Amino acid sequence: LPAIEINLHTDKAECGGNNGSLTDLNGAGYVIHSCGVDFTLLHELAHAWDMHTLDDETRVEFLEIAQADTWNNSENWNLAGGEHAANVIAWGLMDEDIGLVRIGDPPCRLAADAFELLTGTLPIRSCTG
Repeated sequence: LPAIEINLHTDKAECGGNNGSLTDLNGAGYVIHSCGVDFTLLHELAHAWDMHTLDDETRVEFLEIAQADTWNNSENWNLAGGEHAANVIAWGLMDEDIGLVRIGDPPCRLAADAFELLTGTLPIRSCTG
């Protein structure tokens, strides 16, 4: 990844009332503000990784898995494939079990397959059953 400046805050006001945000510095790097838990920071890092790494073909494949129509949706972020991707990547990097309720709580196997599509590797967690 290019340079990433990470700012950790304890007050959501410093994140515009959100849990976090990412600003693209037009090829010069990224600025992340995180006002949430570990998941939020991983989620914002996943956005930077997506912008810097993913190709259009992978995004289209992921949109099919996520059942989303578009990668970005400023009107309704939870319908955006890019938000689903950032959630899946953060989920796959965490060593604690968390649900993906913001994106419909897909079965673990589907989330693991999506993580592998996006990253080329298996998530840290394993799916049982």
